[in-house]
Amino acid sequence: MRQRSGVVVGGVVVVALIVFVLFYSRMNTLTQTVIELEELVRNRTGSTIAPDENNSNNKNENGDDEDVSRAELAEKVAELKESIALSNEVLKGVVKESKKQQELFNQLTNGEDTNNINGNEENDKNQVVNIDNNNNNVGNDHHRRICIAVPSSKRDITIELMESRMRKLASEIDPEKDVVVLRQSFDNRHNELQRKIAKELGFKVVVDKTGWPEIDKPDIPLTFGDSPQRVRWRSKQVADFSAILSECNKEDVDYVLILEDDVTAAKKFTDKLFTQLPSIPDKNFGYMTLYSGMHSRYTNFREIREKSVDAWFIQASGVHGAVALMFRKEVVPGLAEYLMENKFERPVDWLIPGYIGGLQKLRCFEILPNLIQHQSSVSTFSENVGRDKMRSYSFKYD
Repeated sequence: MRQRSGVVVGGVVVVALIVFVLFYSRMNTLTQTVIELEELVRNRTGSTIAPDENNSNNKNENGDDEDVSRAELAEKVAELKESIALSNEVLKGVVKESKKQQELFNQLTNGEDTNNINGNEENDKNQVVNIDNNNNNVGNDHHRRICIAVPSSKRDITIELMESRMRKLASEIDPEKDVVVLRQSFDNRHNELQRKIAKELGFKVVVDKTGWPEIDKPDIPLTFGDSPQRVRWRSKQVADFSAILSECNKEDVDYVLILEDDVTAAKKFTDKLFTQLPSIPDKNFGYMTLYSGMHSRYTNFREIREKSVDAWFIQASGVHGAVALMFRKEVVPGLAEYLMENKFERPVDWLIPGYIGGLQKLRCFEILPNLIQHQSSVSTFSENVGRDKMRSYSFKYD
C-alpha cells in the first residue's frame, strides 16, 4: 500500500511541476509581449502611451489619427496586463492545490499497518486507510440526535457494579439530545432494580416478556460446529439486537448506537463523537465502531476493508464483538430485518459487518482513539472465557 501511495504522491508532484512550468512560460511570453508593445508605442508617439488631449492635430505620416492608434495600443497593453494578472492567480491556485494534495497523500502514508489483538501483523485482507478532513465528508449539516440502544441480558455481577455503569453512562451523554433505550431480555425481565435506576436516569425501558420460543425448540439448525446451547445463546442475542434496533428506529434521531451494558465510555463521548463525525469521508457510511481490540497508530479514524463478501461475514477487521456500533438511521430497518431472518446463521458481530459491508457495500470505519472501553470479564454465556482480554488499546477517557 505504501508503494502505491508513493507512486501517487510522485505523480501529483510531477503534474504540479509541469503545470507550474507551463504557466511560468506563458507569463514570460505575455510579459515580453507587453514590453514590445510599450516600446512600439514609445517609438511611434514619444514617451507617453496615453493620447495627448491638448493636441487636436495628432496625425501620423499617413494622415491617420495618432490618438486613435495610441488608444488602441494602450487598450491592448491593458488587456495583456489583465491576462498576466489572471495567470498569476491561476498559478497560485495550482500551487495551493498541489500542496493540499501533497498533504493529503502524506496522510495516506503515515503510520504503520495495524496489528490485531494478539499483536500479530494484519494481512492484506484487512487494508486500512487513514484520511482526515477532505471535501467528501459528512460535513457540518448533520444532526446531533442519537439513540443509544443498550441490550441487557442476565449477567452475574453485583448490583453496585450494574448501577455504577448505568450512572456513568448517563453522566457522559447530553440528556437534551441523546436518547437511551434499555431493553431487558427475557432472562433479565425480573431485574426490577435495573428498571428503577434506568427510569430515574431518564432512560426509556423496554422489557421482553415473551422471549423467542422458536429459538428454544429442540430441532434448531446448528452451524459452525457450535453446541445447541451456544447456538441458542447467540441466536437470542441476534434477535435481541434486532428488537432494540427496531425500538430505536421509532425515535426521532439520525443515528443509532448499539452499546453493550458492560462498557465504560469516554468523557462526554457523544460530544466527541459528533465532533469527529464531520471528518469521516463518506456521509453514507454503513457503521462506525467506537471500540476494537486493534493495535493502531492511526488517528481520528481508520477505514475497515475486506477483500470479499465472505471475509465480511467472518468478524470483519476491528469489530471484536458488537460492543459499540453506530449506524445511520436509514440503515437500521433493513439491518433489523436481516438479523431477525438470519438469527440462527452466525453470531451477531459477524452478521452485522456481513450485511452492511458485504451485501450493502457500505463503507465502515473505526473512531480513533476509541470512545468505548470493554470492562466486564463476565459473559452472559457461561462457556465464554477470556473476556477480560477484550480491551481497547486506544481508549482514552479524557
